[in-house]
Amino acid sequence: FRESQKIAEKYNNEGLLASIYGNLGNIHQRKKNYNMALVNYEKSVDIFTRLKNPTGLTQILQNIGVAYFSLNQFDKAEDYLSRAIKNAKENDLNNIVARTNQTLAPVFIVQGRYTDAA
Repeated sequence: FRESQKIAEKYNNEGLLASIYGNLGNIHQRKKNYNMALVNYEKSVDIFTRLKNPTGLTQILQNIGVAYFSLNQFDKAEDYLSRAIKNAKENDLNNIVARTNQTLAPVFIVQGRYTDAA
């Protein structure tokens, strides 16, 4: 991904850069390096927002929510996951809605909000 990043930067391909940052975030997340994942995800969010790419943005919001859940920062996790669901519903991204709900429910359970988790 670092080589791809150099090429994308050379040609100023922001869409590709946003995807690369998202994938770098995924790698860090899988290695349980959540803070580095968040750094890369935020770069991706900035670019996807600027490019008005709702699908990419929504996927990254979901990933950020998962990272915050893993860091036991449940309020932040809920915020990002809720934003991901809202964006997904607005853009008919039903698969993302379903996947995000699968993470949001455990957030509610940890918080003792069982009715919300149902």
